[in-house]
Amino acid sequence: SSITSNPSRLEHLNQLFQTIKVHSRNTCRASDSYNDVTEFPEGYYELVGRITVRWSAFIWLLDRCCISLGDVSRSSGPAFMTNISSLPSKRAAFCSLMQLRKCPPEITKTINRLFDRALNIQGRRNSLIHGAWLFSGKTATLVRQHCKLQNGQASQIDINQDMQNLRRLYDEMEMLVNDFIQTFYQMLRQLQPLPQKRL
Repeated sequence: SSITSNPSRLEHLNQLFQTIKVHSRNTCRASDSYNDVTEFPEGYYELVGRITVRWSAFIWLLDRCCISLGDVSRSSGPAFMTNISSLPSKRAAFCSLMQLRKCPPEITKTINRLFDRALNIQGRRNSLIHGAWLFSGKTATLVRQHCKLQNGQASQIDINQDMQNLRRLYDEMEMLVNDFIQTFYQMLRQLQPLPQKRL
């Protein structure tokens, strides 16, 4: 049965959420007068949405390029790429296909630099989407808290998140897409066919 059809279960969840909310407020205020963000300023929703969609479009572009490099049919290609989910895995597949197609060294270097940029952007995009948004009483600004556990140590980074930073991230995504498309078409003109398997 669904949660909404079970009143006792729904009440239990409501109590749990209230407990988490109160604990979160108390913890944040004790450290730096942080408050929960219940509503964002004008323009935030649209820009965060644009960043989310733009990154998804870039990942789909990578998949299409891998499908093209591998001479995989359009019908089976997307299903094949679904199993290569992470960006490092997509990079490995892409570079392996470039090597099989005898990609010139200078273009290989350019592609690798583009993937380095993509990994940097992905890290900031992931922090944007999965980080906690709070209002800092100390700086009177919106901040995004990015917490992680590394080498057994917990760390927390507070990032002032204004519209200028969001626009900068979106613009970098746009430049990455344009540079990747131009480099890919340049590469296609110089690639060799895939080696044929001998039976």
